Amino acid sequence: MEMDEQNKDYPTLAPPNTRIWKLSHGTKTFTAKQRESFANGRLAMIHQDTQASQSDAFREKADNALFYLCHGNAVQGLARFCGPAVLDEDGWLQRPYQLLKHAIRSTAYVDSKKKWTPQGNSTFFSVPEDELPEFEQTLLKPYFDLSLDDLMNMKPLAGSTSPTPSNQFRQAEPGPLNRILFGPPGTGKTYRSVAQAVAIVEAVEIADVLSPVAYADTKKRFDAYREAGQIEFVTFHPSYSYQDFVEGIRPATTAGQLSYDVEPGVLKRIADAAAENWKASRQPAGRAPSDTDRFDAAFKQVVEEVQDEGFINARLFRGANVEVRVAVRGQSLLMRQDGFPTQFQIARSQLLRLWPQRASIHKPRDIDHHTQSFYYAALKLLEDVDNRLGTPITQTQVPLKRYVLVIDEINRGNIAKIFGELITLIEDDKRLGMPNALTVRLPYSPEEQPFGLPPNLYLLGTMNTADRSIALLDTALRRRFDFNELMPDASILPQQLIDTVNLQTLLNTMNRRIIFLLGRNSTLGHAYLTDIRDFAGLEHRFFNRIIPLLQEYFFDDWAKIRMIFKDGESKPKKLHIVRELENDAQELFGQDFDLHSTRACYDIAARLTPEMIRAVYE
Repeated sequence: MEMDEQNKDYPTLAPPNTRIWKLSHGTKTFTAKQRESFANGRLAMIHQDTQASQSDAFREKADNALFYLCHGNAVQGLARFCGPAVLDEDGWLQRPYQLLKHAIRSTAYVDSKKKWTPQGNSTFFSVPEDELPEFEQTLLKPYFDLSLDDLMNMKPLAGSTSPTPSNQFRQAEPGPLNRILFGPPGTGKTYRSVAQAVAIVEAVEIADVLSPVAYADTKKRFDAYREAGQIEFVTFHPSYSYQDFVEGIRPATTAGQLSYDVEPGVLKRIADAAAENWKASRQPAGRAPSDTDRFDAAFKQVVEEVQDEGFINARLFRGANVEVRVAVRGQSLLMRQDGFPTQFQIARSQLLRLWPQRASIHKPRDIDHHTQSFYYAALKLLEDVDNRLGTPITQTQVPLKRYVLVIDEINRGNIAKIFGELITLIEDDKRLGMPNALTVRLPYSPEEQPFGLPPNLYLLGTMNTADRSIALLDTALRRRFDFNELMPDASILPQQLIDTVNLQTLLNTMNRRIIFLLGRNSTLGHAYLTDIRDFAGLEHRFFNRIIPLLQEYFFDDWAKIRMIFKDGESKPKKLHIVRELENDAQELFGQDFDLHSTRACYDIAARLTPEMIRAVYE
């Protein structure tokens, strides 16, 4: 049969630039339920160790690469990749795809055993260009009723994109993973970061959540996401440290006992939550929980019971009773034997390491630790809880969530000191599951699993350019973030006059003068003139916000501040906001001191009038 097939004559010409691949989800590699789950989720799978560089080809093909899918010798469908390959913790590469057409026949393919055919010994293999005519005659036409020419204009079937966004979040990713909103003060950076965080979490357009009408509800949702742990907000300052941001040792008092525990910082807390969700979202529905899942469930149950009851009881090897409490952050158990004052800290990470060996641990000395008796008691407690919980089956697909860490005033902190070794991990291609994924062992918890940042965690910073020029920001940080400049926008201000004063023209005029004297990083943001309802409100802004800011910008150089207001010789003095006064030295100090005869001094008008403000721009 095979010799006869090789001797057949096929058309020799194929449309130019036609390239198609074979992808096999083998019946010996995957169960029927797994293949069904992949098909429902529109996921193409291949292990990273697949021979002959097939996994490299699978990873590197463009998003629009065509392939046909087979289960063993059974042809399933024609598809096109629509997202990048993501590597999971077990070494499997997965890519989302769009289904172009289902196979129209279910009979097994038996025409050839070439590597590009369903019978061929390969997982991901390209149909050679000179064999495309044979592919067309033996597979494309019989199984799809298509020609090679038809492939050029194929459209995805309705609903052919994965119904589970968790498996192809890249396709719906709302912008870069790391970004910084920067600009002068008063340009709405923190205000926008709230809306931006919600837009990322909900995968919606920023304009839909940023408008004045929508913002009140946006802020409520932002607060709800913070309460749920899906958004975190932190402000950097000169004293902020790695121990605050990543992890550090903190004292805690539990039941009157002082203990020291390694506590996660804001970044590690949200990264751990995001990673847990990311890993769960990659598991197919109906999957039995792994051994680690069972440990996590048992430990979580112990924590919840302690929180409800105050403490629970465990038993040492010889039956002595032990009170079990939980450390402040829930990462350790605190155990104390009845009648003894000493409290022992039992690390969750150590218990997780012992968990796979629990069947062979029959007595405390089977554990190599100086507090082996208490680790033995804790391990047996978790075993009992695990047996009580049973081994439930995950029934539904866990949806992927996006997590956002908002870092306000990011340039006010010492970036190298705060991020430490994690500055490398924040890059897009260094995230978990990415081609160049990296993890590190954290210095305060080297015994735990290496730490990495998941691809569903977004970092959103804000930076005031008047505090520090963007050019002076840590170079390593600049390279890893996208920068979005927010400049003063006078169009946001109301068009109606405030007691004959045009706020838009006023802001633009002052900013043009500031740019000339100082540069664009020190302009006045539109927030300085928003929410002004009457002239009294405008006067208050000038006296309490605008003039003090200009004093800071110009280091109390009142001559330049007068230039911003155009308080010069040509303007009537009654319209001056900053007035120049001349003091005679002899009149002030007499004849005994060698001082200049006169010196310019400045005074701010006690009251402002609409005419004085209009004179700034007229």
